[in-house]
Amino acid sequence: MIAVLFVALAVALVIGPIMMMQPNATQRREIACRDKALALGLKVHLLPLPLGQGSRQVPAYCLPWRSDKADARPWLLVKGTFDHDLHFCSHWDWFGDQAASPEWHPALKRALNNIPGNILAIANGPQGLCVFWEEKGDLSLLEEFVSLLQPLAEIAYER
Repeated sequence: MIAVLFVALAVALVIGPIMMMQPNATQRREIACRDKALALGLKVHLLPLPLGQGSRQVPAYCLPWRSDKADARPWLLVKGTFDHDLHFCSHWDWFGDQAASPEWHPALKRALNNIPGNILAIANGPQGLCVFWEEKGDLSLLEEFVSLLQPLAEIAYER
């Protein structure tokens, strides 16, 4: 009887840590989001989103540049908590001095009218055009991100 107990304990000591290394439901969802994004041509980066006092790392789903001739000057458009006439568009406003040049403005305003509600920010930079998303909601949103970013990317190549 004691031998069976020792064998069961040894099996538990081997299998237990292996089972603990399995991803949980949240991690499996993140993996599914990022795999689908990669299949759609998006790259995922953890980038700082400066809000309030500090900054936190948020997944940024980025449409990478196709060439070095893109306008990759950085700008960051952040979703605020309230509408105001002084904001760029409704409750969207530039973060600090990181505003896009005027040729971006008409297309950005069109994009913001059709943007999914759970996007935190839109940014431009060396990694491409990005939407900051906390990976909540349906995975079909990723296709909306691509259709939102592709027309904006065309503006970057026109410069």
